[in-house]
Amino acid sequence: MKIHNVRFRDKIQIIIVLMLTISISICGTWLIGKSFTSAKTQRIDAAQNAQRMAMYTLISTTSDNQWDNNKLSGTLRLLERQVGQRFKLTDEDGNVIYQKQYNDQSFKDGMIEKVSDNKMAWRIQINSLGNHEIQTASAINNGEKLYYLESIYPIENVYKSRDYMISSFMGITLVIIAMGIFIARKVSYWITGSLTRLAETARAIASGDLSERVNIKSDDEIGQLADDFNRMADQVSENINKLENAMQRQEEFMASFAHEMRTPMTSIIGYADLMRSQELPPDMRRQAANYIFTEGKRLESLSNKLLDIIVLQKTTINKQECKMSSLIEQVYGLLEKRMKESNIEIDINCDDSTWLVEPDLFKTLISNLLDNARKAMPDGGNITIIANKKADIWQIEVKDTGYGIPKEEMPKLTDAFYRVDKARARASGGAGLGLKLCSQIVKLHNGIMSFSSEQGKGTTVTVTLRKDGL
Repeated sequence: MKIHNVRFRDKIQIIIVLMLTISISICGTWLIGKSFTSAKTQRIDAAQNAQRMAMYTLISTTSDNQWDNNKLSGTLRLLERQVGQRFKLTDEDGNVIYQKQYNDQSFKDGMIEKVSDNKMAWRIQINSLGNHEIQTASAINNGEKLYYLESIYPIENVYKSRDYMISSFMGITLVIIAMGIFIARKVSYWITGSLTRLAETARAIASGDLSERVNIKSDDEIGQLADDFNRMADQVSENINKLENAMQRQEEFMASFAHEMRTPMTSIIGYADLMRSQELPPDMRRQAANYIFTEGKRLESLSNKLLDIIVLQKTTINKQECKMSSLIEQVYGLLEKRMKESNIEIDINCDDSTWLVEPDLFKTLISNLLDNARKAMPDGGNITIIANKKADIWQIEVKDTGYGIPKEEMPKLTDAFYRVDKARARASGGAGLGLKLCSQIVKLHNGIMSFSSEQGKGTTVTVTLRKDGL
């Protein structure tokens, strides 16, 4: 099994168990080794001390340097019973003075050669029965003759204790590892549970459920990751909604554009075909030509406004200091005749302030706002224009006493081809592009345009420009 195919959760479990096993093994081995070395050192010291005690006892049982072999043997036999050691006494000629025979054949050769007057020799060995023991040897000089005393000190219990500790440690280690596996599993699930929920949420979002979010409440790195993921998902969802809305607006724009084109084109084709296929009286021919001209102008106006909107979206403007009241008066002069024909009175209240604007675009803005107000009052009415400067703000309000706009329709006013009353607007020659164009002009001037309206009482359009932008 390749390591990259192992789940992250399993990797955590493996790492925890391995670290636990290695740590316990190292610590246990060190502790057992330390304990065993300490116990063995104590037994070696005890064997050497017992050897010295036996030497002193032999020396103290003799007097006037007269060593009696029987007396020496009796002393050693008594010591064996008291301390549990085994002894062997030989003279310098190699004659064995005392050695009790045992089945394990404990005493081995080679120790006497390592002994000197002031040096005791020792070694750990295994007897014929497989038990560990310490064999010590030392020399005793009574002034006339040299004797060699050897002893056997059993230390098998030290090795058995070590073996017992090892077996106990292995059993304890297995129990701890089993507990470690259980704990590691719980810990890995606890650590990766949040990541699992994060992955499930990501898969849900990838499958199209953009409302899915990660519900992880913690202050650690995973909690921060979850918060970042949710913010990313919110941004992605918002961008997708914007794209969907843009696509929907584009489809609506194309549908509205096709609809707006179809009506005048139908009239133009119909009257042109009538004039082409029949001989018409002069009055009827003039009337058909008038319809063709009117609808053609309507198409021209529609195409010009669309072109203006497209161009304005891709251009920058050169502003200049203008006297705002003069621009408004110029626009009013162009529309005055039409306003009087529509039985509309205009009241203008402007201060003498100046502002940085693009003059032609700003006159287009005012003209469209006044034309929309005129169309909202087919039976006549009043339009009030209030424009003034306040600190770093210049503001203009265009109020009419027309039909008003329903509250639910207000957010759609600047959409292309949108008309509150489609039949009335089409009859007056409107295509629903005026406020779209106005919003683009206001945007180029770093301003905002807002609407307030009440049905049956009229509508107020407010344009606010600020020097540092909004």
